[in-house]
Amino acid sequence: MTGPDDKNFSTGEELFNYANYLGQLVLKSLPWLGIMVLIVQLLLHIDSVRPFLSSVYRMEGVPVDTRNVKDWMDEKKPSFLHHSS
Repeated sequence: MTGPDDKNFSTGEELFNYANYLGQLVLKSLPWLGIMVLIVQLLLHIDSVRPFLSSVYRMEGVPVDTRNVKDWMDEKKPSFLHHSS
């Protein structure tokens, strides 16, 4: 076998060896990926680091105040979200 970029397999044994190589590569990378996920999850608990790691946190809006819900749910005011026809 010449390398991982050579995808012309003349025998089934070469294909099996290549699949075995890729499987071992995946198994070796799983612990590192798990460690990286744990590190990122722990860093997300730090408020000053969270905006750098999460684009969702950066784009998050201001929460709705329950006292002001009546202002935009009032039936007397015209609503641009619902058009009754």
